[in-house]
Amino acid sequence: MIQSSSHIRIGAVRTALAALALMSIASAFAEDRPQSSLAVPGPDGKMTYPPYSEQGDRLPDFSWCGYRGGGVALPRLPVKVTLEPAANGDDAGRIQEAINQVSAIQPDKNGFRGAVLLKRGAYRVEKTLSFSQSGVVLRGEGDGEDGTVIHATKRGKHHVMMISGKGAPEEMANTKQPILADYVPVGTRTFKVADASKYKVGDNVMVCREGNQTWIDFIGMSKLSKGDDDKVKNWVPFTMKFQRVVLEVTPTTVTVDAPLVESMDTRWGGGYLIRFEFPGRIEHVGIEGIRCVSVYASPTDHAHAWRFVEINNAQNIWVQGCTALHLAYSMVEMNSTAKWVTVQDSKCLEMISEIKGGLRYPFLMLGEQCLVQRCVASEGRHDFVMQYWVKGPNVFIDCKSINAHADSGPHQRYATGTLYDNVETDRLNVVNRERSGSGHGWAGAQMVFWNCKARRMTVEKPPAAQNFSIGCTIGTKNGDGMWESMNKPVNPRSLYLKQLEDRLGAQAVKNIQPW
Repeated sequence: MIQSSSHIRIGAVRTALAALALMSIASAFAEDRPQSSLAVPGPDGKMTYPPYSEQGDRLPDFSWCGYRGGGVALPRLPVKVTLEPAANGDDAGRIQEAINQVSAIQPDKNGFRGAVLLKRGAYRVEKTLSFSQSGVVLRGEGDGEDGTVIHATKRGKHHVMMISGKGAPEEMANTKQPILADYVPVGTRTFKVADASKYKVGDNVMVCREGNQTWIDFIGMSKLSKGDDDKVKNWVPFTMKFQRVVLEVTPTTVTVDAPLVESMDTRWGGGYLIRFEFPGRIEHVGIEGIRCVSVYASPTDHAHAWRFVEINNAQNIWVQGCTALHLAYSMVEMNSTAKWVTVQDSKCLEMISEIKGGLRYPFLMLGEQCLVQRCVASEGRHDFVMQYWVKGPNVFIDCKSINAHADSGPHQRYATGTLYDNVETDRLNVVNRERSGSGHGWAGAQMVFWNCKARRMTVEKPPAAQNFSIGCTIGTKNGDGMWESMNKPVNPRSLYLKQLEDRLGAQAVKNIQPW
């Protein structure tokens, strides 16, 4: 028999949400907390970051994450089309027609078109709802049982919503400039080049970090496979391309917005800058105040809704105040072409599938400069997680797992520069996963666990990189990473919010805090 009713542990979820609210409004500093040696207040009260390596690597500034680069309140677009639930039948066609109608409106000076409002009640949706134009919001009247409830009734693996532009970044070959330094440390924002005249303020550029065979050998990722017939494959040389915006240009230097979160070394291939354009990328699309319930046939069923929202080829996207129940894979998946995404005050609950690999990744990060805050997951596996080659910075803050069946943290193939800030879960790990999967190897580098809580935590140090546990409350500790102030939370309470305040002022913090 097909089921759609919820059996959520309401008390546990409400307690988690109340705790997240209290965490968010807690003061930045408490008298009884120690200070990290890696983030120290300066004479003006702003944080300074002493190097943690002889090469000058420092904790990066994570405050550039989130909608429009952090510290900007999510917009409230005016309603252009309003729908009521139908008495019977599939509502997907009507909702898609309304989305298309708003998508055809001429955008205003901010790039906004307007919102489709789904009045409270139950809607049946039997196909994926698609967003392919900028400036469109789908808004409900609340994610409670008495709010706007979408019942994902389609059988088979599918997305409930897809936000996706077109194409891929287009690199301008004539703008490529090698970075002129033997070593560029983590935290760097200014790069020396021979001819900076190829760039101007406001340009989109890629800061490209090479990883050659020498580096792969050095970190042990050329020794994973046991032969040609083995499904596990050794890593091959690759380039990590961090998308940035030019803020300042001199004749020989270029300064970008967000810092480098993986060092460059000429031994490993060095790095370069190159300008790019992305004409098919869309922006300013939001999903608000909706409850999604996936219909399923059994507790181990896979033939139902996998994802609530998937984001591709898009920037400045948000999902807020939403709840998804009984999904098989993820609440929100931010793919590698997603940038400046904010997911907040949302819940992924009571996931339905087998409990095994490749399933139950509630909040899944592959994009860059993304922010997940005040979110809750229950019955997931890898609840707050990154996949392969993730290019930071990214942030998870004030998030909580309930009854997770596996660990949170980077999952495979060298995700870089993510801050876990006051995240509470059973297991929080950054490790060398070696032959797991098809050769996951080193899962992450420059991962910062700040004032987190976990029953078990493992933090391992990759060769030529570092990972951190700072001020975390832990049951069991493992790994040779950098540990500081274990079981004694540090000041400031939140590194992300303090960095945001230091860069943009107290109003920027108020803009993203609802209390």
